[in-house]
Amino acid sequence: MSNSPEDEAPPLSRFDALRGLRISIWEGAWATVFGVLTGGAFVTGFALLLGASPFVMGLMAGLPAVVGLLQLPAALAMARAGSRKRLVGWSAFAGRALFVPMLAIPFVVPPPLRLAVFLVLLTASAALQTITVPAWTSWMSDLVPASSRGQYFGRRNMIAGIVSVLVPLPAGAFLDQAVKGGRFDPRVGFAVLFLLAAAAAVVSLILIQRQPEPPLTARPVENPLRSLAAPLADKNFRNLLLFSGIITGGQSIVGQFFTVWQLDSHALALPYLTVQFLGAVAAGAGLTAMPAIGYLGDRFGSRPVLALAGFTVLLPPLLWQFTVPGAYWFNVALIVVINTIAGVGWAGVGLTQFNLLLGIATPSARGTYVALFSAFTGLIGGITPVIGGILIGALATVAIPAGPVLLNNYKLLFLLSAVIRAVSLVFLARIRESDSRSMRFVMEQLVSARSVPSYRALKRLRLPQGEEERRDSVDELADLRSPLAVTELTAALDDVSPEVRERAARALGTIRDSAAVPALMLKLLDPAAGIGDAAADALGEIAAGEAVPALARAARGPDAAVRGAALRALGRIPGAADSEAVADALVASLSPTHSATCEAACAALSAFADAVTPALADRVREPLLALLDPRFDRGMRLGAARALGAVADRDATGADVFDRVAERIRLETDAAVRARESLAICRVGRAAEIPADRIVDALLPVLIDPTVQGLAYKQTLQALADAGLPRGAFYPYLSLNEAARDQAFGQMLAEITRHGRRGIGPPAGLPDPLAQSLAAYTAGDYPECLAALQNSVPPVRLVNPGATAELAALARIAAARPVGPEECLLGLLLIRAVGVGEADFA
Repeated sequence: MSNSPEDEAPPLSRFDALRGLRISIWEGAWATVFGVLTGGAFVTGFALLLGASPFVMGLMAGLPAVVGLLQLPAALAMARAGSRKRLVGWSAFAGRALFVPMLAIPFVVPPPLRLAVFLVLLTASAALQTITVPAWTSWMSDLVPASSRGQYFGRRNMIAGIVSVLVPLPAGAFLDQAVKGGRFDPRVGFAVLFLLAAAAAVVSLILIQRQPEPPLTARPVENPLRSLAAPLADKNFRNLLLFSGIITGGQSIVGQFFTVWQLDSHALALPYLTVQFLGAVAAGAGLTAMPAIGYLGDRFGSRPVLALAGFTVLLPPLLWQFTVPGAYWFNVALIVVINTIAGVGWAGVGLTQFNLLLGIATPSARGTYVALFSAFTGLIGGITPVIGGILIGALATVAIPAGPVLLNNYKLLFLLSAVIRAVSLVFLARIRESDSRSMRFVMEQLVSARSVPSYRALKRLRLPQGEEERRDSVDELADLRSPLAVTELTAALDDVSPEVRERAARALGTIRDSAAVPALMLKLLDPAAGIGDAAADALGEIAAGEAVPALARAARGPDAAVRGAALRALGRIPGAADSEAVADALVASLSPTHSATCEAACAALSAFADAVTPALADRVREPLLALLDPRFDRGMRLGAARALGAVADRDATGADVFDRVAERIRLETDAAVRARESLAICRVGRAAEIPADRIVDALLPVLIDPTVQGLAYKQTLQALADAGLPRGAFYPYLSLNEAARDQAFGQMLAEITRHGRRGIGPPAGLPDPLAQSLAAYTAGDYPECLAALQNSVPPVRLVNPGATAELAALARIAAARPVGPEECLLGLLLIRAVGVGEADFA
């Protein structure tokens, strides 16, 4: 009967919830003591003592698994039970207590009935324990926060794993004294183990009764069939169900026979202690990997980690093929490897499969999801061991040589298990999990040399540290560039130390993981955090499209540093120019009032380049032209000139802009600004289809000005080249060393004269003006070289008037200032553009 509203328990406090989680960890440890002493090699050995055949071995594994179907009615009745604690505690204890009468079977039950009584008690024990699963899962999912399920259950399973490593070894050694050593009756040995298991069950019950229980939110089910149908309508759940059912079948069809293969006197014939040691290897590998598996699941999603674990468990059944009866030390060494791989793989499957189920299930129907899941996998786990037992018996006489391997009934079953496990991965690939990464991404993180130091740095960051140590930890994580660190670095954005906050933001930008975007967006306009500029820079590094509206707001905020950083970030994000809010922020920022913000807006426009819409180009034209006024700071003038050139192709009024920029060039006195304006006017002129001679006329005053030197002059020379040549044609020649320039000059001469010779030296039959230009170039007389190049163009050969105008401009430059090999190379490029060849001198 369900509780009335007035009887409902109040919600748990955080401290009660934490106390419950701590108790559950130790309850899990004692439950594991029971499971270890009543499972694995011990229950298999007990069945062999009673005379079990392979078919009975299959029934022994199958019948307890089939009772998983009882979880369906248990889940439907859970809301009426009133207390999950009472149901879980007493039902689990009753099931575990049945091992007390079970230990008496060899003493009091007649031999013909022993196996039947054993199977009945074993099945009843499993039934009583399995009906607790929906209630326990519902209880724990209410206690454990969704964001830390991987870490919590990883820790809980790790403690249980330690127990599963430590307990079997002395228990196995004790049992060997009876079974292998003959020191006492084996029946007494099993009786002692089962009594110790019952004592552990008592401790588990006491801990469960002390564990706080949150109020149950699920309501009694009015329509059981509809309740069961809802999860089955979930495509994601169906795929998980199929994956889990198939991989469970691949495991359970052969699981108990791995132990039988090790213990059977006609197979490997290993002692109990050895088998328990090897089982401890698997448990130890699993518990060692469990914290990392939980951590990876929380960071990257359960599905990709489950996929990696699924591939891992394919290998052990294949390696079992190489075990050989009689080769004790070889078998032990190989099984250590097998169990290490299997321990890690099955730990990953168990933990991430459970967390994926909790993530897929809707909170209100989580118990039903879990019940259906457990019932289906239990049914599969019940049928397949029986099939395995039948196959073992049917193939008992098989012996197939296969190279170094002799395939018998056991090994053929092992191969079948591997095939079934591989089939399950097909359905895992169809599962969708929000915010999860790809398996390839997770694999790259695992194989990276940085994964281990990243994990160590993360552990240090989670420990109490001084400010300097926390700064160093954050910097180390930034250098490692590991996405494993995103959660901890995101938490560090709220660190009390402003330096730690800022370094954490910049580290997140260095890592470039989109998972950090929401937290960084919150810090953009948080005055208390004071890291808006660092957050904006990080969002720009990540190129986070979803952050564009927030960055646009920050670009118009009260903090100048944040405004500039937000504008710079917008310039790095593809598609940001399409936003009306971004356009408004850019236009508002193109004001000389705040020079840093203005320069950042100009840089953003330059970064957008071809992405600028005609509407945006129309809005920014006048503010950019106004910023070219010599009265304003040089940085603003440089930025405005660059932005004008970047948006030139999108401006429909290029002719007017050309004239106004030309006027600014005449008034400008700063060489660097004049050079930048020259690049802009060339772009504007080309976009507006201004005649090349007009562009050359606008550039010539800058080029003949002897105060324009160095990089400023080279930039203007490039603008001159772009006026008559394809954009960027001259750019590769501006960075050549002396030998490369000479090589390029000789090659172009050979091309022009159609002789095809490569290298320096006068080609045969070179026309006189070109021969003169080569001789002058070789002698270092660059003005004479330019004059000879200009003379090589016949008046009737004006195929490219722009190039001809530029050749004339080069001659005027040579008359006004010293020139070098770059101008000669440009002249030769222009000659080639004009189209001069031997036919012109005939």
